Amino acid sequence: MKNNNSKEVCILDENNYFIGTKILYRDPKNKERIEDSINSYDIPKPNLKFILDNIKAKWNFDNEEWIYEDNKPSKPFKSEELNPMYYFRLARKRRLEYIEKYVLSKIQSGTFTYPTKLKKYKQDIYELPLRIENGEIEPPAINEDLEKYNKTKDPEDMIIFDWPTFAFKV
Repeated sequence: MKNNNSKEVCILDENNYFIGTKILYRDPKNKERIEDSINSYDIPKPNLKFILDNIKAKWNFDNEEWIYEDNKPSKPFKSEELNPMYYFRLARKRRLEYIEKYVLSKIQSGTFTYPTKLKKYKQDIYELPLRIENGEIEPPAINEDLEKYNKTKDPEDMIIFDWPTFAFKV
């Protein structure tokens, strides 16, 4: 109970897994009644350390206790289960943001003129989705070796794609 007018309850999904908490408030017309919410239960909260470590908490109504389950996939990802265009878009967005930061830093230093090669590189990056859609270039594919991606979480490590290149001068 936070105070006399509210109560914190656990929210469970249809399989009794913890998905969060919610504050329920007393009905202003009937002070004896606390509002009800679908899938909300007045049970102790699970140990949040486990939740933060990506471990699922499932409430066992029979024993009135939390059961903690590892949330890691039971099988490795298959490339056909992943969408390479999703990772392509993330990587493309990151490249475009890098270009913008590079240009801004050079403008701020007062030593920048927009080279034609950089303009072409930026335009090439912008046009990639259209060129893929039109069949002009090969679309990205999922990289079967996910070890590097698991370390870096860089979307470019998730796909195999022949990116345009530009040598940035630092």
